[in-house]
Amino acid sequence: GILATSGTISGGLSNAGLVQNTGAIAGGVSNSGTLATSGTIAGGLTNTGTMLASAGRIDGAIANKAGTVTVAGAVASDGTFANAAGATLAVSGTGAYSLAGPLTNAGAVTVAQNASLTAPAGLSNAGLVASDGVLTTDLTNSGTARLSGQLNGALTNTGSLLFTGPLAGLTSLTNAGPLDLGGTALTLASLAGTASGVIGNGALTVSGSTDSTYAGAILESTSPTRLTKAGSGTLKLTGTGRFSGPTTIQAGTLSLNGLWASPVTVAAAGTLRGIGTVAGPVTVAGALRPGNSPGTLTVLGPVAFASGSLFGLDIDGIGTGTGAGRYARLLALGPSGAVAANGTLAPVLRGITGDATNAYTPALGQRFGVLTAQAGLTGAFTGLAQPTAGLAAGTRFDALYRATGLDLVVTPAAYGNLAGLGLTQTGNAQAVGAALDAARPAAGTRPDPDRARVFDALYAAGPATLPGGLASLSGQAYGDAVMADLAARRLVTDTIDRHLRGQGGGAASLSAGDPGLGPNRSALQMRGAAGAPDQPLASGEGRVWAEALYGFGARASDRAAGGAALDAGGLVLGVDRQVASGHGADTLVGGAFSYLRETGTGRGQGFGLGRSAADSYGGTLYASTRLGAVILRGTAGLSYADGRIDRTVALGTGVSRASGLASGWDAGVSGFAGYALATGLPVELVPEVGVSYDRLTRARVAERGGLASQSFATAGLDGARVLVGGRLASLEVEGTAGLRLEGRAYWAHELADTFATVRSSLFGVPFATRTSALGRDGAVLGVSLTGPVAEGVLLSLSYTGDVRPGANAQVVSAGLQARW
Repeated sequence: GILATSGTISGGLSNAGLVQNTGAIAGGVSNSGTLATSGTIAGGLTNTGTMLASAGRIDGAIANKAGTVTVAGAVASDGTFANAAGATLAVSGTGAYSLAGPLTNAGAVTVAQNASLTAPAGLSNAGLVASDGVLTTDLTNSGTARLSGQLNGALTNTGSLLFTGPLAGLTSLTNAGPLDLGGTALTLASLAGTASGVIGNGALTVSGSTDSTYAGAILESTSPTRLTKAGSGTLKLTGTGRFSGPTTIQAGTLSLNGLWASPVTVAAAGTLRGIGTVAGPVTVAGALRPGNSPGTLTVLGPVAFASGSLFGLDIDGIGTGTGAGRYARLLALGPSGAVAANGTLAPVLRGITGDATNAYTPALGQRFGVLTAQAGLTGAFTGLAQPTAGLAAGTRFDALYRATGLDLVVTPAAYGNLAGLGLTQTGNAQAVGAALDAARPAAGTRPDPDRARVFDALYAAGPATLPGGLASLSGQAYGDAVMADLAARRLVTDTIDRHLRGQGGGAASLSAGDPGLGPNRSALQMRGAAGAPDQPLASGEGRVWAEALYGFGARASDRAAGGAALDAGGLVLGVDRQVASGHGADTLVGGAFSYLRETGTGRGQGFGLGRSAADSYGGTLYASTRLGAVILRGTAGLSYADGRIDRTVALGTGVSRASGLASGWDAGVSGFAGYALATGLPVELVPEVGVSYDRLTRARVAERGGLASQSFATAGLDGARVLVGGRLASLEVEGTAGLRLEGRAYWAHELADTFATVRSSLFGVPFATRTSALGRDGAVLGVSLTGPVAEGVLLSLSYTGDVRPGANAQVVSAGLQARW
């Protein structure tokens, strides 16, 4: 039948016919017919028929078991709604249905474009939900959902989702099933889901401030797909991304941990992280931080860092895997795996998020291969932000650029002061280090080619090699060569002086003469035959003489410089003439030519202190006179040294040969004054004092080779010394075969320079170094033996040793002289 009610039914109602309700039904309604209501139903509804609600309320539990419930107006319910398989809930036209309790659906729920369904307790769907209007609910879908319009709430999907048009209002998505965006754009605050989830065919934007993880895939099949990360939160993706559109990180952090075949763009406020593989180009204007804690991000395509970008690197150890004890890396691999560097490098040692110890302190010299660019590394980072904590005192990070990558290495904060790092430097190494500190490129930048040859080798050098490596740039060898020339100059002067004493290459006996010439003279019987004492020269007579000599010595290292060794050998040829003889005076004048071959070798800290070789050519004028017991001798000479310096500059594995041609002039004078004392024995004791002065100058040398294309200027060297001592000589007497033996001993004191100064520069920064210093005080000891080998011909043998703290020099010589 037909029931039309506008009043109140205090009980329930069971309908199998037609009911029109504009009033109130206080009890429950069981409908298997047709029910139209704009009034109220207070006791719940069981429906297997057809129901149309155009207004009013339907309170209590609603069970739509097999029928259709259509809401065409503003209708509210305070209970639950169970929509069974085969049943339909339809919100049509401009209908607005508000349900306070949960809505479960195994049948069909439809919401028209201009209609709305509000279910704050949630909608659980195992059937079909088709909405083009406004859904205000948290939708859990294990069936099929076709959505457009607006969904104000969270969406959890394990079934099948199809967006048939734009969908707004979604607060979060948890997806474990297929979601087809249908070519539309979807914006949500967070995205989560398991590995079984698939999203694709549209524009997806995640814009929230909370963190979420999505393990499913984002794929493209029928419509272009793109992903945008906005908002300050972190979205961690562990699944696959394979679509043609871009992945854009506008803000917050996107962590890619699977295979991602989409070009990635990181905007200025965005950060890219992860341990996945990006099979496409990556452009970074914001931050790229490989790993989620330390880890490796791989890119099978080009990577371009823009100005103002940041390349962040978590460093928690020396391992190259993922997590604690490892360090972050970016690998750009394949034929298109090129990296264009720009922006700032930012290593982090403390405050690392995720799996990290945050306790690792890298040692000096530790190297980290943080960037590989298989197709080449171009450009340069503009700087390196040093970690705020975690570095050892006195260290910093620097970047080593390679053709196909970049390493971070822990280097000294100051090469001019390595003491705080437990490394001992000479003063020369400190001077070089200070110059390099002033010329040092800013950390993280790419040095110019000239600086790269030095600083790349320096940064890569092992800590133990640093002091010696710095010393190898000092150019000390140029100063050592001058000190060797000074020693050689003195060697020649001493050889000539021994000749003047009558114990060199066969000069006349200075203690021979007529009886009565003075209180300290000795009367001798002279014979001219071979094997007898040689006759003194008469006025106007002369002699030619020659002496071959060899000297060697060493100078120890000191706090400023390494030491050096010297070898010198050569020949002195002379001719002299007696210009006065008798009447209380014997005077001899002459000249000598000298040639010496000198070699020197650096010793001590600094593999490349060098080796010098020089040919020295000199001429010397000399004279001696004896006024009674007073003996005077003097020389004045000039020589030219033509030398070559060969050095090895070694900074770690950066080894280079360098050489320079060093030449210059040596001028010197010397003089002795002595007094012969009678002893009553066939010996003569001569206390004496001597002084010598030598001036050595060298031109600036521009080296060939080396790591730094250096030039060196050795400051003029003033060598002045005084000798105080004496000699004891046997006199020529009959029955001794003409042999004369002389011993001599002097205290030597240096009055002027005891080291040579060398000036150079590195990349326009000047510095000065020096050789190790001679001790100012020492002893000069010698012995000579002279005897005739033929009439008018004498043979002499001699040894002289100069011994002082930290240095020694030895000279042996043999000579001949003949009367003319």
